[in-house]
Amino acid sequence: MFGLSKNSSPPGIRRNAAWNCAGTLSDALIGFFMMPFVVHILGDTTYGLWALIASLTGCFGFLDLGVRGALGRQLAFHLARRDTHKVNATLNTAVALLSAACIITLVGVVALQFLFFRLFEVSPDQEWTVRITLLLAGLNLALSFPLSAFDATLWAAQRFDRLNQIDISVSVLRAGLVFLFLRSPATLICLPLITLTGALMAAALKIANTWTALGGLRVGVRFISRGALGDIFGFGLWNFVRSLAALVVTRIPAVVIGSFMGPAAVTPYAIAEKLLNVVNTLFSAATGVLTPKSAGYSALDDSTRQRALFVQGGRLCWAMALFTALGLCFFGHPFITAWLGPKYPQAPVYLAIIALGAVVPLSQSLTGCVLLGAARHQFLAVIAIGQAVLAIALALLAATYGDAAAVCAALAIVSTLAGLAVAWHGCRSLHVRVLAYARQAVIPAIAACIVPGVAGAAMLFSGASLFAYEFVVQMALYSLLFGALFYWTCLRPLGNLSDLVAQGSY
Repeated sequence: MFGLSKNSSPPGIRRNAAWNCAGTLSDALIGFFMMPFVVHILGDTTYGLWALIASLTGCFGFLDLGVRGALGRQLAFHLARRDTHKVNATLNTAVALLSAACIITLVGVVALQFLFFRLFEVSPDQEWTVRITLLLAGLNLALSFPLSAFDATLWAAQRFDRLNQIDISVSVLRAGLVFLFLRSPATLICLPLITLTGALMAAALKIANTWTALGGLRVGVRFISRGALGDIFGFGLWNFVRSLAALVVTRIPAVVIGSFMGPAAVTPYAIAEKLLNVVNTLFSAATGVLTPKSAGYSALDDSTRQRALFVQGGRLCWAMALFTALGLCFFGHPFITAWLGPKYPQAPVYLAIIALGAVVPLSQSLTGCVLLGAARHQFLAVIAIGQAVLAIALALLAATYGDAAAVCAALAIVSTLAGLAVAWHGCRSLHVRVLAYARQAVIPAIAACIVPGVAGAAMLFSGASLFAYEFVVQMALYSLLFGALFYWTCLRPLGNLSDLVAQGSY
């Protein structure tokens, strides 16, 4: 029988979520200490070029055609049914497809050399450094396609502990290498080289842990299956469309700002985006552990627990989204000033705008996970396409007649509308009444944030202190007020989250 080895049973939901959050927080802390160093060494223009290289090479991520997302879900589904044959067929077929994406990416990155220098101004003394950096960043992305298959195996087996232990260790090593070797703007090449080294080390450890954690895995061309190909694309193409549209939405602000206002203007936006990306990743880490759980419920036709996850888990997501976004608005300025100095006064403004626009999308992090696990994600792709088209149009319009803040505002409006559409689709797909969802998920979350929101606004308008001890006290007060109300209005009524069951009719 296929499954977890006897000595390697998967952790529970709480432990998995804790490990995922620990991995995200470790990356955030490393980024917090690394970014001032990297920006100082590279300077605004060179760092802006690095951000643009990362944005443009990241656009090739669409070449996986949704295979990576489909692989994890399909493996979790077949693991729940203990189907050895389909697990092996799915894994080997996905690796073959991702290897093809790797080759196409390498070709595309070579072609990107011609486009990059037409879109962005690069000084002659930096041209060859940027060209080599672009190629190395593309190589890193290309190899990530086949290597990510073994992230999916540990993800599907719900071994988030091992996954994050590896990622945390490699992140610490990577940060140490950056401190050792990044000494001037000319050493920009070190950044993709170090990233590539860390990725290869992490992949080797994940492959070894996959064979330890799972029994019955087989690798070979003979396991590639036409049936598995149909299953992967049947699920993955819709997920691919959704991922591609989301990629456009996340990449378009930096590209538009860099094209209309120059690479140096990208740096303040990149600072704000980096902080919000930490929040996005933390939400994804906490809720992502429920996607394989939802896939298991789907395999066992347990729609009751899926509805409970959506409604009762959604209450927690709404509360945390409001708390986090308001906190970024209230304390973004003193935090960024203490972190990077007063050199980037625009960054807190950009952060407040995009944080408010992220409230609804963040609140729907769990909705997307539950729908992906249930394979009811097709309309999510339609929503994402509409979001991408509207985002491009409004971003270009805002850049033409406004500034970077206007671009951020345009994207915030689009994100809010898309988040509301996802919430409606979740209610419709899981047969939950919209008013019941609002009453049981949204209203308790708002109630938990009213008092800390008023207190945070009072601190903001009274002038948030840049002295470390006063800033810490203000943050602690805001968090304690929220924590107390969050417990009584949101957390206490749920009981044991590991045993969520639907309470009555939704």
